[in-house]
Amino acid sequence: MSWSLGPVGRAQRARLERLTAATGVFRPEEVATAVELLDASLDGDDDYRFLGAYEGDDLLGYACWGPTPGTVSRADYAPTRAFYERRGYARVATIPGYYAPSDDLVIYLKDLVHGVLARTTA
Repeated sequence: MSWSLGPVGRAQRARLERLTAATGVFRPEEVATAVELLDASLDGDDDYRFLGAYEGDDLLGYACWGPTPGTVSRADYAPTRAFYERRGYARVATIPGYYAPSDDLVIYLKDLVHGVLARTTA
């Protein structure tokens, strides 16, 4: 078995949608948003980027990132928030009800100017 990383293209759009839905974490409108972000990225919008993990030509998973590291406040997103925090991101803001009532946007920030990365690359 050989895995590789590469761009996610239009040919993987349906697979990306199925993978996102299959996690059981995302609501239908969030799955649609993931597909919309992919479409925008493929149409030249540089705000969000996608990287796919492949076995041959089969998309096994993907990462999507954009300009504002943020996530949801729901309990099922606790592992995502822990991921950011383990990597040195600080929770800097919460926008109540951003996604839905009692479903807040949690925004993270990583200090690259004064943090460890800045000291090691200066």
